[in-house]
Amino acid sequence: PAGGLRDEAGDGVVYVEMVMAMRFAIIIEPSERNYSAYVPNLPGCVATGQTESEVKQHLQAAIDLHLTGLQEDGLVIPAPSSLCDYLEVE
Repeated sequence: PAGGLRDEAGDGVVYVEMVMAMRFAIIIEPSERNYSAYVPNLPGCVATGQTESEVKQHLQAAIDLHLTGLQEDGLVIPAPSSLCDYLEVE
């Protein structure tokens, strides 16, 4: 984990900010005109884009905003738990 030191209140008390990388499964779906994507472990976290690359960029921003909102509201950030696999059907 990376971290940073900061004196938020200017009172000499230093808080340690721990930043941990998280890896969430995402689902990208093409449509007739664009792509849409969502994060199964973060209900309501969605994005759209004209290309696959653009939708990934937009979803990254949406995830960042979603996680920041959860933190600001004092809510628990869910641990990534979705699995992705494929089944072959004949």
